[in-house]
Amino acid sequence: MELAGKKLPCLLDSGCDVTLVPKTIIDTAKSLTIARRTQHLFAANNTEIEIVSEVTLQLKLNGRCIKTRALVTPDVDEVTLGADWLHHHKDSLTKVKYTYSNHF
Repeated sequence: MELAGKKLPCLLDSGCDVTLVPKTIIDTAKSLTIARRTQHLFAANNTEIEIVSEVTLQLKLNGRCIKTRALVTPDVDEVTLGADWLHHHKDSLTKVKYTYSNHF
């Protein structure tokens, strides 16, 4: 994935209900619309995850723009694309898979 022309490693985690993005990425990004949001989530091991805001990112995958809603937290180190993202973008992923399979 890319964000604002920079490569952005992402973890695809179908066991995570929502998409999370590190606060450090949002702090350095420019021209993002950020909605303040205070919420607490819990990881599978019952560790609390603090949510400080919500953002819509314009991610790119193989040149294709993928609008992604994410919760912002200081408690993760990389973007976690959750089940919500998988459900919302399943058609885009099918197109990417088809493109790759035709190149081999």
